[in-house]
Amino acid sequence: MAEPLRPMPAPALPSQVTLYQDDFARPKFTPRELEQIKDALGRSFTEIVADETSDDRLIVFAFLKLRRQGYAIEVGDFKDVLVEVAGGDREPVDPSSGEPSTS
Repeated sequence: MAEPLRPMPAPALPSQVTLYQDDFARPKFTPRELEQIKDALGRSFTEIVADETSDDRLIVFAFLKLRRQGYAIEVGDFKDVLVEVAGGDREPVDPSSGEPSTS
């Protein structure tokens, strides 16, 4: 008799996620993810992205990037994952605008 199918374990989260300019300029999300963001952080995606004084925007963009990479996570599930903000050509990105920073 065949052994019953067992669900695959969820992949372990990476130790680091890198955000590039394109991640800020062209975010991709589902309505369910927008609800999760609002439930977890108490503000909508639009409110968070428009607030240049809040670090919540980095949490949101890291969450969305990890979800696009296939991790079935909630907003609070990756608090120990290192978030790196880098430009398209390894130039730093200004997280308040998503544009390359000028130095």
